[in-house]
Amino acid sequence: MTHDQEEALTMSDRIAVLADGRIEQVGTPVQVYERPATDFVAGFVGTANLTTGADSVAVHGVDATVSLRPERIQISSTVAADERGASGVVTDVAYVGSQIRLVVRLDSGIDMIVVTPNTAARQPAATGDQIRLAWKAEHALRVGATESVSTEGEEKMNRRKLAILVTCLGLALASAGCGSSGTSGTSGAPPKIAALDKLGKPEGSVNVIAWAGYAEDGSNDPKVDWVHPFTKATGCKVNVKVAGTSDEMVTLMKTNQYDVVSASGDASLRLVYSGTVAPVNTALVPNYATIFPFLKNRAWNSVGGTAYGVPHGWGANLLQYNTDVVKPAPTSWSSVFAANSPYKGKVTAYDSPIYIADAALYLMNTNKSLGIKNPYALDDKQFAAAVALLKQQKANVGEYWSDYTKSVQSFESGGSVLGTTWQVINNLITSDKKVKVNAILPAEGSTGWSDTWMVAAKAPHPTCAYKWLDWIVSPSVNAQVATYFGEAPAQSKACAEAGMAAECATFHAADKPYSDKIWYWTTPTVACLDGRTDTKCADYTKWTQAWTDIKG
Repeated sequence: MTHDQEEALTMSDRIAVLADGRIEQVGTPVQVYERPATDFVAGFVGTANLTTGADSVAVHGVDATVSLRPERIQISSTVAADERGASGVVTDVAYVGSQIRLVVRLDSGIDMIVVTPNTAARQPAATGDQIRLAWKAEHALRVGATESVSTEGEEKMNRRKLAILVTCLGLALASAGCGSSGTSGTSGAPPKIAALDKLGKPEGSVNVIAWAGYAEDGSNDPKVDWVHPFTKATGCKVNVKVAGTSDEMVTLMKTNQYDVVSASGDASLRLVYSGTVAPVNTALVPNYATIFPFLKNRAWNSVGGTAYGVPHGWGANLLQYNTDVVKPAPTSWSSVFAANSPYKGKVTAYDSPIYIADAALYLMNTNKSLGIKNPYALDDKQFAAAVALLKQQKANVGEYWSDYTKSVQSFESGGSVLGTTWQVINNLITSDKKVKVNAILPAEGSTGWSDTWMVAAKAPHPTCAYKWLDWIVSPSVNAQVATYFGEAPAQSKACAEAGMAAECATFHAADKPYSDKIWYWTTPTVACLDGRTDTKCADYTKWTQAWTDIKG
């Protein structure tokens, strides 16, 4: 059994896809991916552009549920006789190394995800470009109408490898703000989208995109379950899609199949400015009233005083060191950015384009002549300085990490003795007692994350979505999530729950002065986030391209 789709597709002879205990499809990897039996399979295994009803008629000329894989679509000025095509405007571009992902809003109003191989040193299109798309008609499949489950050549299952992909199950704990590549069409004002004005009758289900550990249903640990109690209380069955990166979250949300997402700051503004999420009517979320005030109406969850989400939990990126090896004890980020580090090869750094902000924060405090006021608002000169510092640092870095478990292993094995960490990593290493470590908030302050629950502009189940928002930040549930994941709860009343006093103290949950030292992850945009209007700043596209260059 696996939750890893790539592992299932590459290592299995046959795959069974389960949803809520029900088998949706059984077949070879090719059959499951190329011939999905249901819209759930099409959307769960890989990424698919799913259309139904009038949308399918407009795009494909048929009144049916149709699946079209992003990699089957070409950018082309002409459409051949055996192809179909459509024109639209590029609303988002994500640079992901070997691939470039585009979101194109078709003239019919439908968002189409397109994936192209990165075969040239330039993007195939930019945000705002008008382009034409084409695809082979045979690649647009009627879901369930084609052969989807083959029984030919079936062998005894005890002689075959079977991978089972399960939804509604969380993965082992992963990054709270897993780094991602991508860009944001974040200039000007967000599209005008109305917030929900009132709750209706619960629709019976809610489709959730979440970081691992944020929507647990007891599958990983029978004692850790806040999903089933929610369903019992509201009648809304929870369908969870665990995402590994912010880019994946943005891409999935743009399929319009999901209701809510636990977005980090490097994704939230992309979702806002692309019109993918709607403002949140906080009056419909009673527990919002007691969220810590210093987390509300911040740059990553609000625009122009309008709330676009409900704060969930937060934490700082700390400096951790092995107390037996690193002496004297560091007090500054200079210990990881020094050119001639005595710990060369044993320095560790977070693996994400957003880590450029850590270098910018250090320069903001140590090189005042650069004039950096916000580590996410960097003009060309400031950006070049941050990139140069990280290229210098690379010579000392032994490991870049995004999986917190690998960071734990690296410190415990002695592979790393100094570098960026999270409080949960420090707690685990300390409890294991294999090595002695300490984690500090350095003198320059720190970057960090504050995750936000956001509601899709075209949420299929808006009432259940709002009920989920209120549930997940209720005192008891927010306390459970914070404890399980290892972060500070956003709900002030969570700290009054049984056993939460020590948790809240450890993670500085109510400590506003501590929070004020953190520069929370925020999507870099062309419009400088520090308020400057006489220059342009590097957006997330440039950050991701630079990060690839930094790591070589």
